[in-house]
Amino acid sequence: METQTSSSSWFLILSLLAITSSSEASNEKTIGRVCPPSSCGSIRNISYPFRLNGDPTNCGVSFYTLSCENNLTILNLYSGKYTVRSINYDNNTIRAVDPGLRKND
Repeated sequence: METQTSSSSWFLILSLLAITSSSEASNEKTIGRVCPPSSCGSIRNISYPFRLNGDPTNCGVSFYTLSCENNLTILNLYSGKYTVRSINYDNNTIRAVDPGLRKND
């Protein structure tokens, strides 16, 4: 079970490391003018390619839809729910944790 959780976490990290490509970067400039950033809890700048589930459908990429639950930004990925801790648009990464893991684990 621990190995499966660890494998799932690594898959999540690797899957999201390259969230944009050069063609998406040009789309970001166009969409960014139309879609203002969203926010939820401590995540204050949710923008392309991400979107909150209440944002207009033309904002962000549907695969990267986040939800806001109890003032926490949540990434629903396959059968797991992950709490988003940060989004870094400079190096195209998202840091998310499995809320089922113990603190400092």
